[in-house]
Amino acid sequence: MGVLKTNNNHMKKNLLLFCVLMLLISCSNDIDYSATYVSSNFETGSMQLYTKNGEITNKATINDFLARHEGKYFKASSITNSFLPGAITLKFLSATDAEFKYGGATMAGNLFTIIKKENLMYVEEKEATDNGQRYYGFPHTVETLQEAMLTNKTQYNDTLLVENTHDVYYINTKRCYYITQAGAVLKMPFMSYYYHEPYAESSGSIINNSFNSNCISFMNTNDTLAVQQLQLILKKK
Repeated sequence: MGVLKTNNNHMKKNLLLFCVLMLLISCSNDIDYSATYVSSNFETGSMQLYTKNGEITNKATINDFLARHEGKYFKASSITNSFLPGAITLKFLSATDAEFKYGGATMAGNLFTIIKKENLMYVEEKEATDNGQRYYGFPHTVETLQEAMLTNKTQYNDTLLVENTHDVYYINTKRCYYITQAGAVLKMPFMSYYYHEPYAESSGSIINNSFNSNCISFMNTNDTLAVQQLQLILKKK
């Protein structure tokens, strides 16, 4: 009976140790809603090239395209130099409220609402600060390639004020940002693209979003799309 009692106590100790270990691991991977997170460094992805038929993986073809277009439109080094360490600060006030600084500037009194869905955090200004116009058929727009390439669709919370002729809309805008949780750190996804058509071209840099490759269904036969994805790391201060 004494042996059984000893083994039982040993099992209890192991179970208690396991529970404590799991609690520590869980806590280390949770967001600290009383902490401040500051941008630290970029994780830079490689350039990706697409046509309507899918992704091009031939290195020689990719390098040839980038040699002709990369320097003019976007490049990894110039992208990451746009955000120096400490450029973004996210100070949690609670699980649903935070102060947010982007590029060193104070935004709308700094107050943002945190909306969390799984590992995605949607950070939205509490007060609309951007008054202006939209010329792209808002809110009756048809999805375009530029919209389809974004994984997270809503980037601005627009309030329609006045509808004018010629598809011009006067709006108030709440700025919104995306952040993902990755263990004990936070990451802001960014992407840049260059779209080449036989007689036209377009590009965009430092878009706070993730790339959706399903957008190639919007491409024409002779078009080419170059994309680079990045992650800006935010660490607890």
